[in-house]
Amino acid sequence: MRRETILEIARDMFFTEGYAAVSMSAIAARLGGSKGTLYNYFASKEELFSAVMTQHFDRVGALMRSLAVESGDMAERLRVFGFKFLNLILSDDYLRLYRLVTAEAARFPEIGGAFQGKGMMAHKQALADFFESQMTAGVLRRADPALAARQFLDLCRSDLQRQRVWNIIPAASEAELRAQAAQATEAVMTLYAP
Repeated sequence: MRRETILEIARDMFFTEGYAAVSMSAIAARLGGSKGTLYNYFASKEELFSAVMTQHFDRVGALMRSLAVESGDMAERLRVFGFKFLNLILSDDYLRLYRLVTAEAARFPEIGGAFQGKGMMAHKQALADFFESQMTAGVLRRADPALAARQFLDLCRSDLQRQRVWNIIPAASEAELRAQAAQATEAVMTLYAP
């Protein structure tokens, strides 16, 4: 039994059943090994959960960092970026993680901070740097670039993310995502027009 296999099975169980419903015995049974072997790798369920979350945050963080702002016209660059961002945060994998972090953050406050730090903060900083460059170039009026980045991401999310997290609506179509990204872009371009 390898550590990666344990993490993959535990991840699947935590995401589908929630932290409270999963026991070390159940994980060991799914692995087909003994609980003692599982404890050789992880001293507790909390430690295993933390390892699963850290591994997943690393994956999400890498995806977030890969959402670079492309070259070209600023409005088009933001529309493309917003569309890619929405595709990521509305993906089934991301939504499962988001739901789990939300459900367990009261019991494990560190996972909320890890989720924020490993994924979203790096992403917001890259976008803030982009807004800073556009403000310096005079494409946008001078303002707080970190605030502009936060506002743009929040406008992209709008009600769409919350409705998907709560399963109120089915997955959005490509046209809906592009329209949402275009609306967020138009709002930010108007707000920060020189």
